[in-house]
Amino acid sequence: LERISMEIMMAKSKREVTCLTAQKGIYLARAGAHEAAVDISNQIRANFGMEIDAEIYTWLTLLEGIISFYSSASTREKNRILRAHAVAKAADRTDLQQYAAAWLAHQDFNSGNFRAMAAWLRESGLSEAINPSARIRSCLTVADAWQCVGDDQAAAFWYSVVRKTAAEIGDRASIMASIEN
Repeated sequence: LERISMEIMMAKSKREVTCLTAQKGIYLARAGAHEAAVDISNQIRANFGMEIDAEIYTWLTLLEGIISFYSSASTREKNRILRAHAVAKAADRTDLQQYAAAWLAHQDFNSGNFRAMAAWLRESGLSEAINPSARIRSCLTVADAWQCVGDDQAAAFWYSVVRKTAAEIGDRASIMASIEN
């Protein structure tokens, strides 16, 4: 959160500030600060209305999908993340496409759709993902899957990848998730 806040302060454009603010909202949603995350989503929508570019739309839709994921057990969040994925793909934003794919893999793991999970994980780039947050989310999903089938050694390896990447970017929420599992 500190890293993102610093990046926001150093951002050179309104667009960059907005994308980083959406990332801050995603972190807050993952950390359980849902009201603050919703406030960020509402602020972005109020600031841009229908005048929104593909990158901001993708971050905003990911934010709203992740807020929904942590606050309800509906398929609505998956639809939002599917839209974010489609826009990122159309805009040729591999980093955002991988991040959305990582979240889709996580959601399919949670719903027991392991075939779809595997397909999204391939698309996410796993430990080679461009976006470190995509790397973290996809590796966390792989670790959880290994743990689910009883292979604690394989799970430990993937959790260590999560911790290493999360430490590099200061993502305490992911470090805690990898330790708790």
